[in-house]
Parts: sequence; structure tokens; C-alpha cells
Amino acid sequence: MNSAPPGTTKISGFMREAGVFSPGAPKRPGWRRRFSSCVLALFLSGSVSLSLATPHVFPVPYVEGRPNHTAIFFKDLPGAGTIKIFTITGELVIQLPIAPGQNLLSWNVRNASGGRVASGVYLFRIESGGGKTTGKLVVVK
Repeated sequence: MNSAPPGTTKISGFMREAGVFSPGAPKRPGWRRRFSSCVLALFLSGSVSLSLATPHVFPVPYVEGRPNHTAIFFKDLPGAGTIKIFTITGELVIQLPIAPGQNLLSWNVRNASGGRVASGVYLFRIESGGGKTTGKLVVVK
């Protein structure tokens, strides 16, 4: 079994082949951007059909402490389904159900356990009636 060098994490062959990481090589400027792009590409590659229009998501960025920033809203939803919110590394943060006919849904910027989420970029995936769409949102503290 190959072990990762100290201070690194094992990654998939796809990301290594994409040139995002070279184990043992010094860190290069822009590696986080390439890492995020590859994670997003992997996230999107899991979807068979991206037939839904992306809803309006606001406020993005969500800045904690601003007077009008109490939640992140998803508007123009496609119908019954789910919204799954993931960290940039692919961990599921929370799954929100969309009721039939619901046009607006709010997320209180908390995880499934009720704790506040950290600052960062999050990915969302909306699934409804066999269609899927994805997007990004940002939380700033």
C-alpha cells in the first residue's frame, strides 16, 4: 500500500493526471484554483443530465453579520426535489427538500447538525424530476 508523503492527502488518479498535484513537488502558485476546478469537474461528471435551469441564488457572497444576510435563498425552483449542499471537497453539508410547487427556499447557512458552516466556497446540486443542475455559492465570516 502506497502511503502519501507527510503533510499531504491521498488523491484520485484523475486529479494527479490533471496536473493538480505532483507528490513531492513544491507547491506552485494557483494550485488551489486548479484543485477547486478539478473537484468541480468531478462533481459535475457524476451527473447524467443537466437539464434544469439554474435557479437564482442570493445573496452570493453571503456575508455573516450584514443586516440583510439572514439566509441564502434559492428562487425559481423547478418543482419537487432536493437541494444538496457540499463543501468544495465533496462532503455533504445538508440536504434540503423542495416541496411540489415551492418557488422559494431558504437555507439558514447551518449544517445538518445545526452548526454554522465555515467560510468558503460551497457547491449545490438540485435534483428534480430526473433533471439535475449545479452551482457555487460563497460564505464569508
